[in-house]
Amino acid sequence: MKIDAVAKVKRSRISGEVQAISAKAELHRMIICSALSGGVCDISYAGTLADDVLATIGCAVAGGASVDVRNVPGGGIISVKPGFGSAENPHFDCAESGSTLRFMLPVAAAVGFSRGARFAGRGRLPERPIAELMRPLTEHGAQFSADRLPFTLTGRMSGGEFSLPGNVSSQYVTGLLLALPLAGGGDVIVTTPLGSAPYVDITRAVMARFGVNVGVRNSSDGAEEGSGAVFSVPKDACYTSPGEIRAGGDWSAAAFFLAAGALAGEVTVTGLDMMSPQGDRAIVELLRRFGAGISVDDEGGCVTVRKASLRGCEIDADDIPDLVPVIAAVAAAAEGVTVIRGVERLRHKESDRVSAVVDMIRSLGGDANDADGTITIRGGNIKGGFVNSRGDHRIAMAAAVAGAIAREEVTISDAFCVAKSHPGFYDDFASVGGIVDVVPVR
Repeated sequence: MKIDAVAKVKRSRISGEVQAISAKAELHRMIICSALSGGVCDISYAGTLADDVLATIGCAVAGGASVDVRNVPGGGIISVKPGFGSAENPHFDCAESGSTLRFMLPVAAAVGFSRGARFAGRGRLPERPIAELMRPLTEHGAQFSADRLPFTLTGRMSGGEFSLPGNVSSQYVTGLLLALPLAGGGDVIVTTPLGSAPYVDITRAVMARFGVNVGVRNSSDGAEEGSGAVFSVPKDACYTSPGEIRAGGDWSAAAFFLAAGALAGEVTVTGLDMMSPQGDRAIVELLRRFGAGISVDDEGGCVTVRKASLRGCEIDADDIPDLVPVIAAVAAAAEGVTVIRGVERLRHKESDRVSAVVDMIRSLGGDANDADGTITIRGGNIKGGFVNSRGDHRIAMAAAVAGAIAREEVTISDAFCVAKSHPGFYDDFASVGGIVDVVPVR
């Protein structure tokens, strides 16, 4: 029997300091590169490993790598011994992690397991787009038993030239780049404007730390204006373990606490890299545009956000889709209208995150609607009420942040879904003054 929970959040005075957890996006990539490199790599991280990261670890082990996770004060160390590819007929359980599936699929195809490899997933993962990634893999020698999860992968992917759109998921590009050093290198040509481009920057940065430098140039024959980026992996590329590596702070997770400070008091988040390739560090500038008080300590890696009179603004979310739920929570409290553009790709996340965001704001007593890839919120009112998280971690966390200033209690369904990205979220929220009670139900 599945054990679920509800989180009950009351109006709170937010004050204090919280350590940023390690970036989920970096950990995925570091684990895969470690599993493919020539030596053991110890990956240091802060916080508690998210369910998505655990899925990637599980797949690395299924493919033949050895992984040992040990706790240290404030976090832990993931020790990865390479060997991915040594299994004969692995079963890759990607759980609900889109990153795990879209990264591991090309990597497994490049390895070419002798008896094939089985892929499975849960929740909405079998429904999330993957056809545009399977197509170029098939063109380069891979075969699939079905066009959606679960399926069996056979054959082996060759290197060369890959063309695919960039407006569905940047994870397609990342998966191919991670795989190409195993296939003799090649080019990934993006035929449409690339959404969530900073995530490919993260990929390139991590791969460089493992000795693989990914080039990028523009092609003159792009199918649309703004398209035509070409990412190149050299023929002689080979992963080399750095021995030890540390994942940076997670700006996506930090955004919820910085937003809580903007709404209900003052919060300092430590352990952040102001030069990180993570696109979600844009939260600092976005909160400044809303009118929040911001202090940044570049050298110390700290950001402090203070409550202020907030006003609506216009936001292009094409490169920062994971910030949309928490931006919406801030917008619901801000005076005036906030327009969030470039959100259509969010319909294919852990939930239909466009409708989930709109429903969250309406459930809290606010005014929100969506049309033509845009969410519009008329702010100034967070009453409280029941929020159906739809099992989406970012909806649950955004609702908790909104609950800090709601006039009445906010109840959030499927509260444990936050473990997908931040298992310790409610504890960290309480540590800075959030009044939250998580009640298990059957």
